[in-house]
Amino acid sequence: MSRASARARARTSESLMPSLYAPLPEVAIVVDTSGSMGDEDLTRAVSEVAGVLKAAGRSATLYSVDAAASAPIKIKSVADVRLMGGGGTDMRVGIRAAFAAKHKPTTVIVITDGDTAWPETRYWGTATVVACLVRKPWHQPPAHIMTVEAF
Repeated sequence: MSRASARARARTSESLMPSLYAPLPEVAIVVDTSGSMGDEDLTRAVSEVAGVLKAAGRSATLYSVDAAASAPIKIKSVADVRLMGGGGTDMRVGIRAAFAAKHKPTTVIVITDGDTAWPETRYWGTATVVACLVRKPWHQPPAHIMTVEAF
């Protein structure tokens, strides 16, 4: 009498078998479009968006933010990027908008020159907020926000 292989038994079993599984991140990108962001800063920001999309391996939700957040847009490539704004600066508005979305992000990346106020407390649970600075900042992000330099 032959016995079914372990693989065949696993296919008919109702048990959840271990496997390699990596959840895909839900990424929101907040781009600073305030008046302090010059052409070089915005070019660098779009380049960083391309890198984020490549690293995430999927689409992301983009928010253009000055003193207000734009309506979110799903982007799959930099060709989809539409930046609006040019007024004051408050990246807290963009971070709040990202976490208020129906599909909560696991990661929010804020691409900015750093000339902004930051949330005083970490209110986003297990998600990660990253400040991607396109030049030396005027205001260093607080310790509860991961910081990377892109300059």
